[in-house]
Order: sequence, then structure tokens, then C-alpha cells
Amino acid sequence: MAVPRVFEKMEEKLKEIAAQSPTILQKLSGWAKGKGTAHTEARLNGKANPFGYSLAHFLVLGRIKKALGLQEAKAMIVGAAPLKKATFTYFKSLDMPIINCYGMSECNGPETVSKALKYKDDTVGYGIQETHIKIESREQTEGGYDNEGEIC
Repeated sequence: MAVPRVFEKMEEKLKEIAAQSPTILQKLSGWAKGKGTAHTEARLNGKANPFGYSLAHFLVLGRIKKALGLQEAKAMIVGAAPLKKATFTYFKSLDMPIINCYGMSECNGPETVSKALKYKDDTVGYGIQETHIKIESREQTEGGYDNEGEIC
């Protein structure tokens, strides 16, 4: 689990390394990342691995995970602030999907978290067991009611 800046710095460094690699390795990496994205989407939808994923994992994706020390990670969770959609997409291409967690210090920590194999982009997941969440309506404004409310 980390704040968004940690994942953004990892992405920046990986992209920097990739930009300095020979063209053939950049093409191989691009192919592997396509397989990584397809694999992540297949897992989320209960489908089989795409053809070539195992080779992509062996040649590229697994090595990246190992270099980062994340080869044993079951889930990568971001919290404390929003993460850029591009960063979510980048890590999904590495077959290292990041899931959201939401909470407030006033509530003593996390309130919602997505499940590793059941999440949607741009959501903060499901309420943690025994957590009761409601959205309080805001007061009427000059332009009508504001659709956004306060999380309680």
C-alpha cells in the first residue's frame, strides 16, 4: 500500500529506463505490456489468459516485478489521494493492477477498498465489513441541489 506519488515515481523511473533501452527491447516490452493489460482484463472478467501471456511474463513482466521487489505482491493498493488514470493504466500493462482504498483519519483508517480480482477503474471499492457509509445531501444552492454530498 502506498500513496500516489510512490507509484508515480516508480512509473517515471521505469519509463526512463525503457527510453534508454535498445529499440528491439522497447518493442518487446511494448508487446509484453499489451499481453499484461489483456491478462489483467481477462482475470477481472473471469476469462482465460491471452495467448502469449506466459512468454511475456517470463521475458519481461516477471523481471520487472522482481526488479521492483514486488514478485510476491498479491495486491497493490493506493490511498490518501487520487492516482492519475494514466498511472493505473501503466501498472495494469505490467500485470500489476493498482486498486483504490478510501478512508479518513477521522474514521480511524480505511472505509472502503476494492478486491484484488473484483474492481472497477475510478471507484474506491466496497465498504469494509462493519463499516456503515452514507452520503448526506448538501443544502440547496442558488443553482439547485448539488449532486455531490458529504461522506458520513
